[in-house]
Amino acid sequence: MTKEQTNSLVNLAAEQSLIGGVLILGFDADFRERTDYVFQNVRESDFYAAPHRIIWREICEMVDKSKSLDTITLFDVIESKGLGDRAGGF
Repeated sequence: MTKEQTNSLVNLAAEQSLIGGVLILGFDADFRERTDYVFQNVRESDFYAAPHRIIWREICEMVDKSKSLDTITLFDVIESKGLGDRAGGF
């Protein structure tokens, strides 16, 4: 498959929408029930954009540790690991 063909399969807006949707849901008592399917089926490697892979990995780690999940906390975690610039900044 050529690079041009691969790029035609990429949908960055879909990647952003998935991440945004999970962040909008927040982390509460019903979070796992509403997102179980997503976390069972979406892997870091499913994301084309490197910043999205970083963000998704950190979201998954936060969810696994039952940490509060919101944009500010997520970015703080990413920054604390020195990945802020690689994740695209705030």
